Amino acid sequence: MRRVVVQDDLREAQIRPDSGFNTYIELLERDLKDFLTDTILVDLDVCPACGHPDANPDFEKMGIRYMKCVQCRTCYASPRPEMEALDQFYAESEAIQYWNSSVAQRTASARKQYIFSPRATWVLETAGVHQQEDGHLVDFYTKYPAYLEEVKAKGSFSKIFIRKPAVSVADLIPSESFEVVDSIEDGTVSVVSAFEVIERLFDPLAFIQHIHRILRPGGLIFLTTLSISGFDLSVLREKARNLLPPTHLTLPSYEGIHTLIERGGFSLVEFSTPGQLDVALVLDALQRDPDVTLPPVIDSALRRRGESVHEDLQDFLQKANLSSHVWVAAQKVVS
Repeated sequence: MRRVVVQDDLREAQIRPDSGFNTYIELLERDLKDFLTDTILVDLDVCPACGHPDANPDFEKMGIRYMKCVQCRTCYASPRPEMEALDQFYAESEAIQYWNSSVAQRTASARKQYIFSPRATWVLETAGVHQQEDGHLVDFYTKYPAYLEEVKAKGSFSKIFIRKPAVSVADLIPSESFEVVDSIEDGTVSVVSAFEVIERLFDPLAFIQHIHRILRPGGLIFLTTLSISGFDLSVLREKARNLLPPTHLTLPSYEGIHTLIERGGFSLVEFSTPGQLDVALVLDALQRDPDVTLPPVIDSALRRRGESVHEDLQDFLQKANLSSHVWVAAQKVVS
């Protein structure tokens, strides 16, 4: 199975500057409090990743309770809002509007260099390996058109469609380059990309199954997600500043991701964790809260060793698939 390792000098402040991120969190807490006051929450009977019925309470964040699946160890919010309510929240949230109109704009250059361009290269190279580079590509829940602009500039897809774009970017999408569509005919698409999507949905499996239907035989799906199995989230849990409901309702484990993909009718062709910020995020948490408890060997490595050790640790996390930032490519299985 193919694996990607990224060696750049990305720093969190380049894509999440502290002042902007603090404002975003403050607005999100207020938005979420108002949202939960008037929203019906639904208990999940099974793990959204593996389908197992048993789970134990894990932690709570911003009024949302998270459970831990006893089988695959996926961490997921339950009860949670249904998809219609979530769509309304994502469209109307002042925090999300602030992020997209302010923070994302100020960090656009760094995001293109460190996020969108590498994603485009990943999709195009993998699609080429599997002879899927000349058909139709659909991007779901598009938040940043820069990724698609990179794909169009470097690739050879005959059509690029957008499905369910974020409200904040809908007017920024050039109609001469990309077509926003309300539906996709089954069996007509070569490649689907859905970045930072499955963790924010009510039912990730239903989404994966929908993608399976619209892809042609041999078609590919490209996903990114945060995983609870990764270093920073497994260490910090609810204290992780980048874990924010309701945009992170399902934090699948590595095992949960594999099972979810297989349940949806796909075969994994790539599983990578090319994250670059795990160690930096834990170091930041230690500075903000000295009472954060870490395993002794990790505590020593982070508090008492220098930057070279931190860099080596992050490299190890990538190579060992132990970062919380996951890339998945999977191919449609035809029975």
